[in-house]
Amino acid sequence: MSRARLDANGPIIAKPGYDVDTAPLAQLAFSPAWVAARIALSGTVTVAPFSGFMDAFYDRATVSYGRTFAMPPIVMVAGIESGRRNVTAFWAAGIPASGTARLFPYYEIEAGTTGFTLNVFRKTQGGPTDAPATWRYVVLENTLQT
Repeated sequence: MSRARLDANGPIIAKPGYDVDTAPLAQLAFSPAWVAARIALSGTVTVAPFSGFMDAFYDRATVSYGRTFAMPPIVMVAGIESGRRNVTAFWAAGIPASGTARLFPYYEIEAGTTGFTLNVFRKTQGGPTDAPATWRYVVLENTLQT
């Protein structure tokens, strides 16, 4: 019983106890039929105040991919603060006098085919938050579209 095979499409590896030639996809540890997540680029970026829509609440940074993708790629970010990573999705802005709670995205990624813009929430009802200014990003070759 063979657990690995190399064919024209690439390597195929079966899970322990399965033959690579007869194992169904669910019993393969690796198959070129699956699209692996590949990193196109990564780095850090610092958000800063900007002028425009929602500028009173958000800081912004724009990153160019250095190339054009056919479709917007998957972009992941994490704020860097005191040796830990901050990946909070939403920030409660508090309950104003009207009694209506406000919930703002803590960060937003606007991914396009040539670059992405990162918007980071920095203010609550009149005061700054402790949102990190420096963010690590990873851009994948993959897209969410099929």
